[in-house]
Amino acid sequence: MTIYDVNESTSHRYTATIRNEGGAPVPSAQLITLTLTITDEGTGEVINGWNAKNILNVNGATVSAGGVLVWTGQPADHPILGAAPVLYEDHLAVVEGEWPGGGVVHFFTIRVKQASV
Repeated sequence: MTIYDVNESTSHRYTATIRNEGGAPVPSAQLITLTLTITDEGTGEVINGWNAKNILNVNGATVSAGGVLVWTGQPADHPILGAAPVLYEDHLAVVEGEWPGGGVVHFFTIRVKQASV
């Protein structure tokens, strides 16, 4: 699983290519749905309302004709929820996409580093 390191309360850009079962990129025009869920790995708490939120060319995300997903997380998307001080906190991100005849679930970790310890 990919781990993205990001400082607490900062913006960060994430990229991935959406691929079908054969490994070919899935263009945005073929996607029916594309959602993002972000939860705290320790507690399961949803981060900043990211519970199966639409990211199909909305909510800070774009998908190109070549299947490249770019999502820019905002400062409120990268909080430290636990009691201070901690060095970092892991948040689980799940991207789920669907297209005619197929779909994908992609997981990655957002490792949020506390601003001051």
